[in-house]
Amino acid sequence: MIYIWGLGFFYKINEFRLKEFEIAGYIDNKKALEMSEYKGKPLIKSADINSNMTVLVMSKNFVSMVYELIEKKVKKIIIGTYIFPDIGQEELLKEHGEFIIKEKNLIFKTETDEICINNQEDLSKIYRRLHSDGGYLSSYLKLPIKPFCREFGYTEGTPVDRYYIDCFLDKYKEDIWGDVVEIADSTYTIKYGGEKVKHSYIMHVNGWGKNVIKGNLESGEGIEENKYDCAIITQTLMFIYDFSSVVNNIYKMLKPGGVALITVAGISQLAREDAGNWGSYWSFEPDSLRKGFEKKFINNVVIQSYGNVKVAVAMLYGMCSEEIPKEIYGYNDEQYPLIIGVRVKKEKFTGLW
Repeated sequence: MIYIWGLGFFYKINEFRLKEFEIAGYIDNKKALEMSEYKGKPLIKSADINSNMTVLVMSKNFVSMVYELIEKKVKKIIIGTYIFPDIGQEELLKEHGEFIIKEKNLIFKTETDEICINNQEDLSKIYRRLHSDGGYLSSYLKLPIKPFCREFGYTEGTPVDRYYIDCFLDKYKEDIWGDVVEIADSTYTIKYGGEKVKHSYIMHVNGWGKNVIKGNLESGEGIEENKYDCAIITQTLMFIYDFSSVVNNIYKMLKPGGVALITVAGISQLAREDAGNWGSYWSFEPDSLRKGFEKKFINNVVIQSYGNVKVAVAMLYGMCSEEIPKEIYGYNDEQYPLIIGVRVKKEKFTGLW
């Protein structure tokens, strides 16, 4: 039977892992001012902790909390970031040692050393030491200050983000059928629509190219109403200032029941050529996209982000997709969205009132 101390962000992202514990109650000084129970269990202040409790500390800033428990002579203290490491440095801690209580002190014990942790800064010093000893700091310092390529890796091969764009479009390829319009060219229409496509259309703001529709997603020029079963709009919205008008015009161009498959940049360098041609206005977040599209598409909005910190670094340095092992792409970390995919669907009109 344990008490959980801390109901903040670290608790929330690890709440699903706590099912293995038999929880007696919760401790949170702020929430205890507002309520006496949480999830049907007692909710108390830290002042009410007694020595017979087993306490799981669910906070990144746990050092002062541990010393408060030591002061109260709590016999069993569990540090949440140690059993549920959330980031690399916490995993390094678990790999290289353990926390113990010794003579009323919090100690990080390794095979060769015992380091006393008096405050959060002492813990930060251990993190820095592990970064240095593990070679991570030296590896970072060796990286060049300038990118390998400023053209998204085009000089070497395929841009890193194209892998994720393909993942998104492959996931929703069944939506690519009938009358399909794609911005700038028909690459993805052909690749993922195939024989399901009845008519393939290409749209460009300047109408560049043979049989290309001149259409402006911002002003609405050239946008026909209820025209397409599917619209493929990849890496375009960053270069259009009036995002709300874009949402309205995407809605306008779709037939009832039609779907738009959209990708945008999250973490990215500035696209010099495109910025020079059209201006570069936005790097998007999943939440901003959801709120923007739900104004028109209501509940028919699906957001999917792709990326992790290692792929993001490769992208920023201008490496190409061919250089990145597929297993690195496989780990998806929502805090590092390199590409964000949006699937929106225009509702069908039933004719019923």
